[in-house]
Amino acid sequence: MYGYEFSGLEHHLLFGKENIDLEKDNAVLVKDHMGFAKKMHNLPNTFQLNPSPFYNMDTNHYYVFVKPPFPDEKTIVKATVTETEKMVDGYPPDISYIYLHYVASWIKVDPKKITQRQMLDQEEFISYFTGGVKGDVSAIETLGNVLSICSVSSPQYLDFECGGMNTAIFGKKKDWNAYKRKFSVIPTELLSPKSDIRYQFIDKPINVPTKSKAEINIAVHNPENMPIQLPIQISSKKNDIELMPLNTYKEDMDYLSPLVTGRILDSLIFQPKITKSLEKTVDNAFYDLINELRSSTGISYNQDIGSVVPKLSMAIARTKLTEKTTKDEIRTSVDTWIDMFHYTITDTTKASKERKLSTDAQVLHGEMLNGFITDTKMSIDDIREITKLNEQRFLDALRELHQRGLVIMYSGNRVHLMA
Repeated sequence: MYGYEFSGLEHHLLFGKENIDLEKDNAVLVKDHMGFAKKMHNLPNTFQLNPSPFYNMDTNHYYVFVKPPFPDEKTIVKATVTETEKMVDGYPPDISYIYLHYVASWIKVDPKKITQRQMLDQEEFISYFTGGVKGDVSAIETLGNVLSICSVSSPQYLDFECGGMNTAIFGKKKDWNAYKRKFSVIPTELLSPKSDIRYQFIDKPINVPTKSKAEINIAVHNPENMPIQLPIQISSKKNDIELMPLNTYKEDMDYLSPLVTGRILDSLIFQPKITKSLEKTVDNAFYDLINELRSSTGISYNQDIGSVVPKLSMAIARTKLTEKTTKDEIRTSVDTWIDMFHYTITDTTKASKERKLSTDAQVLHGEMLNGFITDTKMSIDDIREITKLNEQRFLDALRELHQRGLVIMYSGNRVHLMA
């Protein structure tokens, strides 16, 4: 891996020249006792401070926090070390050293403050994804925005569901291959089933385990039944968009790829949220989305309605390398989705039959309509008190209502019963 393939955060923590401590024995880089916290589960109150949360970069430096509070994993921590103990590990001639740093206090570091080193700005980052595509300028701009959103995933916002996005790639095999080629910028480590943030590209929908994962991103070619947040059509004769021959843009793509990888890794550090003050804006955006769907015909896939606005809004904030989601990101999320939706559905040749709610979802929806006033919010516990469904059937039914847009779910286990 070359230096320019690291994210700005990783580069700062690895190669920043000031305050670098190079130990003479079994040397590793330790910058200012700062890094991403990784808990050592077999050692109490002990962490490593690594330069990356994505790669397996264990060092011989351990940080013992002498008193609470302790940092959350993957938080960027700057520790105040009062004492360092050097210990011999192994036997001659295979001797190495372990360093125990005793931490008296620590602070959480804002990632925005150390991501100033950017080889690509946001516009250049988005333009990478439109390489090799020509035609209608507006459609290409939308395509670039959507693909960049997919590339940075979306953080978890519901307590019982992981983050990430499901994406449908419609069109011919060449469109699917072009999508996968553009997403070769995703590091191999993030394709692994062991990765906490995972990307997967599959020809047909399969069951992908999500338990204990922070974010799962699945891209599928021409799905019908799998719940999808983002529909994507890359080339389209009706929209005057076509793919250029690979040899006309491959050199530019190869040059930009490591820089794009670094930008993606930086973005994944950020954990934007939908705050309560933004929920009214989300509600309004949601109604716009629903109206768009109701006025459309020819939908040939299973649109996950309830999660579109929050997931896309937070992903857009990530493309800007910020943890603050604003009304602008929420509005942009709906506009971008609507534009891509129109570009996509013009090429569908048949519409799926209207999907009926499962029996449990119908029961739960009826219980909620009888027990609560529509267009109001309640807690999941409030709904538990009135339902006759057992816990697993209840959660499955609630997810289904969320996917179908009959409720909106927010962080903190709160539910908005839509009118």
